[in-house]
Amino acid sequence: MDTLPEAQQFIKDYDAAVAAGTFKEARGAYSGPCYETASIAINALKNATEASRDGECAALRQTKDFKGVLGTTTFDQNGDTSNKVISFYEDKGGKWTFVDQLAFGGSK
Repeated sequence: MDTLPEAQQFIKDYDAAVAAGTFKEARGAYSGPCYETASIAINALKNATEASRDGECAALRQTKDFKGVLGTTTFDQNGDTSNKVISFYEDKGGKWTFVDQLAFGGSK
């Protein structure tokens, strides 16, 4: 996530919140993906035409292209994301440090 242009404002804002004491923990490997998941769900809830579980699930299934901190996330007919990224971290002195990131395109 650290190398994604779309994530730079999220990183800046998150790190500032940690420095200000608003957030207690520094960003971790799942901070961005968790934020993105919540953003996708909240967006679907806002677009739901019916305030019920079925209506909200339908709105989530209709999410096609979501532009967020991880770039553009799309979903296939099974609800699987097309945004397939793997990040590599290594332990440096007891702290997980970002090494590299690879994106995988296409589907099987």
